[in-house]
Amino acid sequence: MVLHSGMGEKKGRLIVSSTFRPNAPEHPSDRSPLKAIYSCAVYSDDGGVSWQISDLFPEGYTEEAALAELSDGRIYYNSRSCSGYYDESLARELKPEEVMRREAWSYDYGHTWEDLNISTVLPDGGGADRGYGLKGGLVRLPIKNHDILIFSNTDAGLGPREDLTVWASFDGGETWPIKRLVNEPRGAYSSLGAGRPGTPSEGMVYMLFEDRFADMRSKTLPPDATMQVARFNLSWILEGELTGNGNVPDWLN
Repeated sequence: MVLHSGMGEKKGRLIVSSTFRPNAPEHPSDRSPLKAIYSCAVYSDDGGVSWQISDLFPEGYTEEAALAELSDGRIYYNSRSCSGYYDESLARELKPEEVMRREAWSYDYGHTWEDLNISTVLPDGGGADRGYGLKGGLVRLPIKNHDILIFSNTDAGLGPREDLTVWASFDGGETWPIKRLVNEPRGAYSSLGAGRPGTPSEGMVYMLFEDRFADMRSKTLPPDATMQVARFNLSWILEGELTGNGNVPDWLN
């Protein structure tokens, strides 16, 4: 992502989400507290010649995150959580918050992350009842002076990875008042992109997603697994289901 609202030398900064992984062979969910993995970002102010690492995300057992620049220059960061377990021999009862997304904001163009929040509405995409999350998609629609974010993930809670869904926020990720199912029953990792103003793609949202995920034990894809592309617009999302988390603003009418 390129920062457009940064002041001075920060304008044009290249920034991408990343993960800090200390040397440990275990699955991210099964690492000891001292070896917890952390979301972070890497950024460049010289066109990619050199790169710096941001401070770590304020909570461990996080990875495979996505970020978006807001209209006032803040950066919204949305991260998977791996605080559940992967190895079935480590099975335990999961807390409700262990299956929800983590959020934070940067006020210094991606160097530090503050205001950690455990979302009460964005699920972490399922993990075969083990709560180790899923890579979701995130994009800000290019509408001037408005912070409309679209987030994608499977709406599965603790269950299998299925029912790929999109959520919309109209306040930079503070609330997510509406969602709509995109593909059922199958779905897994997803990525989002927005059409460019002044082109035939203007107003469209594009989702690239896995139609079926690899079997977690054999690591092999089922024979009918495919990558799919879905496209839709904001009007289509607004015909979805209200979540009770905030309100759809009147100006959208």
